[in-house]
Amino acid sequence: MSKKKKDDSAEIPGMTGAGVAPLVIDEVDKAVKKYEREKNKRCEASPGELAAKRDLAKLLRAHQGELHVNEDGEYFYRTEGVDYILETKLKRRKADDGDESGSIED
Repeated sequence: MSKKKKDDSAEIPGMTGAGVAPLVIDEVDKAVKKYEREKNKRCEASPGELAAKRDLAKLLRAHQGELHVNEDGEYFYRTEGVDYILETKLKRRKADDGDESGSIED
């Protein structure tokens, strides 16, 4: 799961409707804050993991021409039953079922 940067810009006056008006769901906001706290704890505890993921993404880009392409047109490298999908971010997904996925910022 990736997080978009917070948009601090002012809203455009008179703009309303689905996809335009801000969406606020208190219980979802609470869950987002909890997730961010836990993610930050993990990331602070494992800077070596983050560096290794960045290195992996760089290597996959360097070898992009050798990688396989899946049905969605994404370049990937499979090892030990896990696909490492190269996009603007590196995603990790179990190769057999595709249910477990996450993205890794580069």
